[in-house]
Amino acid sequence: VDGHSVWVNSKTIEVYNIKDWIKRYPKGDELRVDENGEPTGYISEKPALELGGLTVPSKDDIKEGLLKWQDFAFSKGLTAVSDALVSAGTVDPSCYADLTGKNKPWKLRTYASYIIDEKTPNDSLDIKLSEILRYRKSYDSEYFKIFGIKLFMDGVVEAHTAWLRESYADTAGYYGLMRITDRERMKHIVEVANSNDMNVHCHSVGDGATSFALDCIIDGQKAAGVTEARNTLAHLHIVAPEDIQRFADNNVIAVVAPLWVPKEKGVFEQTVNYVGIDRAEKQYPINAFLKAGAHISFHSDYPVSLNFSIPLTFYAALTRTFPELGQAGVCGKDEAISRYEALEALTTGCAYSFKEESRLGSIETGKIANFTVLDQDLLNEDINKIPNVKVVATIIDGDVVWPVN
Repeated sequence: VDGHSVWVNSKTIEVYNIKDWIKRYPKGDELRVDENGEPTGYISEKPALELGGLTVPSKDDIKEGLLKWQDFAFSKGLTAVSDALVSAGTVDPSCYADLTGKNKPWKLRTYASYIIDEKTPNDSLDIKLSEILRYRKSYDSEYFKIFGIKLFMDGVVEAHTAWLRESYADTAGYYGLMRITDRERMKHIVEVANSNDMNVHCHSVGDGATSFALDCIIDGQKAAGVTEARNTLAHLHIVAPEDIQRFADNNVIAVVAPLWVPKEKGVFEQTVNYVGIDRAEKQYPINAFLKAGAHISFHSDYPVSLNFSIPLTFYAALTRTFPELGQAGVCGKDEAISRYEALEALTTGCAYSFKEESRLGSIETGKIANFTVLDQDLLNEDINKIPNVKVVATIIDGDVVWPVN
């Protein structure tokens, strides 16, 4: 459901000789085994990514998929997006570049983060960073640019791999998967990125991961002498209250997901089982960041959020539930925000995170004519009608790109 785990059958285990992988992935929460030491087929994190990398589509297939994604994004009212998962092993940036330029079809402004594998040896790290800096210069067009460096700090709660400050409720002494633990190494990555007009975009789910990431980002920003790097932590499932003010004080952007807030059946119960009711009830803070003075933007993490919808995102930010769940689905009602705050997080907040607030994010003289027309007013319509708001038109550079004539 989230891209962090796969469930494979016995034939896959046989074809890819996954039993031998146990020697390389001895940690039980990544490659699960039964009481006899045999792989169960439930695989998470690095081995799951490795398995997916064995069946990478061709560049032609990827480009076809990108164009279908662009059509879908326009139909949903998106005018600019972040792609936080580009690399040679996922979506190679050259695929975007091939679609971008004069008389080319790519018009969905995309701000991309290139992944650094946390297992990259230290003696190869500067080589990898230099390669990414070259990408920064090579891929810097109006519609696609390498904007940041992507780091995975941990996994996710539902895979038992989020990095927590206090141990899991169901496993005493277990704190999750700490994917990056070398503070000096991460500080160096942040410093290099920020010194070269790039940010770091961190996947950070657990409060342990977020605390550590903030430490490193603050050190790296100071070393680079940069205060406007727009470094970002995304997802933020569980956050220590004392860390929220550090986002504001150090201009680190909190990228949050209203679509993940409600107490969805099965998912919330699993969260409670793993982290306990107290931490579960406080999941996905949003209002606390705004009260502290931090910058926020919304994300869907599509295709993780298959029910992606701007109106539904807006509704969930206001109510902390979904229409079909009602009051039973409300999680952390004190973290609900106002309509205008939600609108900002969908527009100017995203533009700010891309360093594009002077060009995008609001309808003003001199800005690019990117906007979405809806059939109802999000700021004034009956809140119960918000989830059913429809996109009437999506405009890019003053041209209607959806619906297609």
